Amino acid sequence: MKRKAINEPNMRDKLITAARELFSKKGFSETSVGDIIKQINTSKGSLYHHFESKEHLFIYILEEDSKSWERGFRQQIENCKNTKEKLYVLGNYSAQTKVNFPFLMISEEFMASAFTSSEINKKIKMISNNYYSIFQELIESGVKEKLIAADNNIEYLALILQNMINGIDLRAELTGINFDRQELYKKGIDTFLEGTQNKIL
Repeated sequence: MKRKAINEPNMRDKLITAARELFSKKGFSETSVGDIIKQINTSKGSLYHHFESKEHLFIYILEEDSKSWERGFRQQIENCKNTKEKLYVLGNYSAQTKVNFPFLMISEEFMASAFTSSEINKKIKMISNNYYSIFQELIESGVKEKLIAADNNIEYLALILQNMINGIDLRAELTGINFDRQELYKKGIDTFLEGTQNKIL
């Protein structure tokens, strides 16, 4: 079968779609460049024409997913009256999107791998910091509204909230038990808020 040309219309999008599917199914390490190009019947030259490496393709997908998640979340909270409502929306939105569980797992695999490129590391930190800043923003808003005690360490609380949200979905998925995710998140957020009424950090 004739391979598709490098400059075929939408080739970049086809590569991204194929890579996303394979990364989700097989993980980052187990997905090769050969797997990706075979999926859409193209050549290595086609992939390298659009992306410097498999790592750069993966990072691009992570960046796009992160932006998409944030856009969706900010749309969801547009009509919220206060931070508590925003936190409950965060829980519901996370339950609906499953915090993009497959890529959450693969991201951990990717970051634990041997890749130490300064460019890649810089992009990973940027993605992580952008995601973290959403949680810090919520904590700061909660402090202003006196929902959260002002003598707490905002940075610590943001990190705790972020990891609670990620951890609930990750562990719920891994157990294989059919949890009510929205109820899990609501309980987690209620417990988090209860603990932040007095100084804990």
